[in-house]
Amino acid sequence: MSENWSKDKIVNLIELYENASCLWDTKSSDYKNKIKRTDAFIDIANKLNFKEHEVRKKIESLLTQYRREKKALVLKSGMSSDDVKTPWYAYKYFHFLINKNTPRITRSNTSEDSVSNLCDSDLLETESGSNEDNEVSVSELNSVEIENYSENVEQSH
Repeated sequence: MSENWSKDKIVNLIELYENASCLWDTKSSDYKNKIKRTDAFIDIANKLNFKEHEVRKKIESLLTQYRREKKALVLKSGMSSDDVKTPWYAYKYFHFLINKNTPRITRSNTSEDSVSNLCDSDLLETESGSNEDNEVSVSELNSVEIENYSENVEQSH
């Protein structure tokens, strides 16, 4: 039968979870392999003398608490890093997740010129009569294009 979750068992669980990178590392080749993930949970459960579903439930609970603590550690205006502390004993054991769930640097797949050219071609299409009433939604144009459009409409009337 299963025992209660003592602090030592929880720390051991976190260490075993860290060693099973297929459970938490999205870059791992085994991360998407459901069988290997299930086997890893079973292995952890056997080592700790718990049932698999108990281990899964405890890990989810610990991860929720970790995310809550991590979110609370965001520096508020006027706080120094010395002021930031977490009272939760297990936080430090999740050091391997510190960069998980941080947004990656993104890069645009369109250049400023191509976006501008796209808007210009839409404007030309409208001016050429493809749109019967010369109507263009304001949300499709930026402020400079709105001014140019207004001048073109005034000149055509």
